[in-house]
Amino acid sequence: LMSGGLAWLWWRERRKRLVQLQQHNQVLEQRVLARTTELADTNQRLVAQIARREQTESALAQTEQELVQAAKLATIGSLSASLNHELNQPLTALQSYCQNTSRMLEKNMQPEAQANVAAMLKLIQRLSNIVAQFKDFSRPGGAGKNQPQSLQKIVLDALGIVQHQCQRQGVKTKLKQPEQQMM
Repeated sequence: LMSGGLAWLWWRERRKRLVQLQQHNQVLEQRVLARTTELADTNQRLVAQIARREQTESALAQTEQELVQAAKLATIGSLSASLNHELNQPLTALQSYCQNTSRMLEKNMQPEAQANVAAMLKLIQRLSNIVAQFKDFSRPGGAGKNQPQSLQKIVLDALGIVQHQCQRQGVKTKLKQPEQQMM
């Protein structure tokens, strides 16, 4: 009887523990399910945030490209104004040289006319150089080539351009050049 009573107590405790174990399993399964649902919601929010971030990055990249294009257009506008100025100076000088050379030829002043023709050839070469520099700048990867220039040559070229106007208006120019060439 006692063995039977002990076996019944043991079976009752075992049954109670199995019920408790099943209850704990159900609680754990509910917690796992709740946590899984919470993680799925968090995952969906992260996916949505990633999509918004990708859209923002795409819009930012497009805006950046538009800004680069606007900067290019502004630079081209600035360059065209500068190019216009750079080309007009030698063209105006060429026009004056042509008029003077024509008069000199009418007056049979051959040496002076030949000097004017030589000056005109230099101006034409200068125009050619300006156009070549602009072409170099406008090519892809070409941002212009900065090279040392002779300051004396630049001053002499500038004087050559305005020399005829100075003579016509009675202005005398005096140039004192340094002994060594400046770059």
